[in-house]
Amino acid sequence: MSKYFDDMSDEEFVKVFSDDFFNKSANSHEQLLCEKALLLLEKSFMEGYYTKERGLYSLFELINNKDTRNILANEYGLSQLDLYKLSSGGEVSFTDFSP
Repeated sequence: MSKYFDDMSDEEFVKVFSDDFFNKSANSHEQLLCEKALLLLEKSFMEGYYTKERGLYSLFELINNKDTRNILANEYGLSQLDLYKLSSGGEVSFTDFSP
């Protein structure tokens, strides 16, 4: 399940999961990468250690890219320091996290 989105096109992802987006106006490829990573962290979306681990791994990759780092900061309020805090807890969920 941790690779659930890997072969899904952006168009298909928006069609199936847009109701669950944190940023309802997300539509660029970079924004959708952020949405995919954040959805993997959600308890209501998928249970399991590996999906959460994959979500965190994806967020760390995204925070190391200038474009997606700016999206995470400006549209989701998520900084690199916030990501470290998010990853240090046992229960990982972006919804429960207040940057």
